[in-house]
Amino acid sequence: MAVVVSSIKPGKISRAGDSVWLQNPSDYGLAKGISDPLNIDDTDEQFYVLSNLHQLHCVNVVRRRFRYYESQIDQPANELEAIFAAWTEHTDHCFEYLRLSITCGDFLVLEPASPPGTSPELTAGGL
Repeated sequence: MAVVVSSIKPGKISRAGDSVWLQNPSDYGLAKGISDPLNIDDTDEQFYVLSNLHQLHCVNVVRRRFRYYESQIDQPANELEAIFAAWTEHTDHCFEYLRLSITCGDFLVLEPASPPGTSPELTAGGL
């Protein structure tokens, strides 16, 4: 199995740093993966998100949203409502993902692409 880890920008969790490339994913019974996170070349959707890094991504989303809301306490209510609405779905996804991860145990999983029809908010950042 050929595995190539995507390049990572230090200090930032991004879609470029949480996936691996598999040469023949069908040999391992995996569904179609995601496209090249760095858009370097056509890899025919052979990248897979590592579950433990997806978990870290979700912790980071929740942390960033919490800190942002905390910094906006004195902002007008109408501005806060728009911000809240835009991130509620993604944050809810992260809470649920972390809950299931903790409940189901900790083992490494190669996650395929999100199913068709998944909300764009949930797939922002390539997850």
